Amino acid sequence: MKIQSAGIVGCGNISSAHGGFLAGWDGAELRAVCDIDPERLEQATKKFGCRGYLDFQTMLTQEDMDIVHICTPHYLHASMAVEAMRSGRHVFCEKPMATTTEDALKMIHASEETGKKLGICFQNRYNPESLRMKEMVDSGCYGKIEGIRAFVTWNREALYYQESNWRGTWEREGGGVLINQAIHTLDLVQWLAGKPERLRADVFTSTLSGVIEVEDSAAIYFESANGSKNIIYATNSFVMDSPIILEMVMEQATARIEEGLRVLDRSGEVLETYAREEDPQRQGIKYYWGNSHGRIIQDFYRCIEEEIPFPVDGKAGMEALRIVEASYRSSRARDFIRPGKEV
Repeated sequence: MKIQSAGIVGCGNISSAHGGFLAGWDGAELRAVCDIDPERLEQATKKFGCRGYLDFQTMLTQEDMDIVHICTPHYLHASMAVEAMRSGRHVFCEKPMATTTEDALKMIHASEETGKKLGICFQNRYNPESLRMKEMVDSGCYGKIEGIRAFVTWNREALYYQESNWRGTWEREGGGVLINQAIHTLDLVQWLAGKPERLRADVFTSTLSGVIEVEDSAAIYFESANGSKNIIYATNSFVMDSPIILEMVMEQATARIEEGLRVLDRSGEVLETYAREEDPQRQGIKYYWGNSHGRIIQDFYRCIEEEIPFPVDGKAGMEALRIVEASYRSSRARDFIRPGKEV
């Protein structure tokens, strides 16, 4: 495989998942990182052994790189992705791809106009448990999918928002628990069950009222074209970051992800089990981010080299954002809505 050169913009927490993998992988050369915070930039350059830039445009101009990884706050994703693609680079962008579907469409159009690939980092699609669930759906080995329920019950204290100038705001974060902590789970549910045809949501702020502008809790119900009926509950108001629960009911069996995967038939007999994988290359990554950043990055680079479509491109990545926006609209209207069809 050709060694491809890369740069990272944004040296916050999530950049360690990208830089840690790239720095230790022989399929890529991490040439530079960029951040507006000098101290954070210096730490990243020492950690990854590469050059550093305080200005994104300067990095794009001075560095010869094939791919840009975008790990900045949400509101910067779209503009930086478009700029990088127009400079001739492929883009691998952290979730959410943008704060609005309008900006997401700008990213998709830039990819189409420039011919550069746009990948969105929904790495949990690459978890072995998720892939096995997808196989069940696609093969129909346990019958038709009837519904999914998912729970994201985490904790974010006031300090988490107060120490940031962008979290907890509509303008810069784009939302709360849905667009940030729960968006991976929203993506998995729609990837398995199908896109929402009809959706009802209740979005609200409970324990963080007065601290943030956005929601800390949400409950969503949606129906897919295949008849699947699905529910998602997400909150940042629990006492701890509990393991995510995702349970898929099929005609002949139920598959449940919770620190591993168990598949039971309707009588409760265990049909399949998979223990939660421990990845030795996690580089200090938080367990609830999943272990598959390396897998999705490798696949993105492979698709570039082989000039084939990447499965989690801009159009695929925008589906979870559609659910987020639809949930906000439904909650305001206090009624069912049909999510938009922008693409």
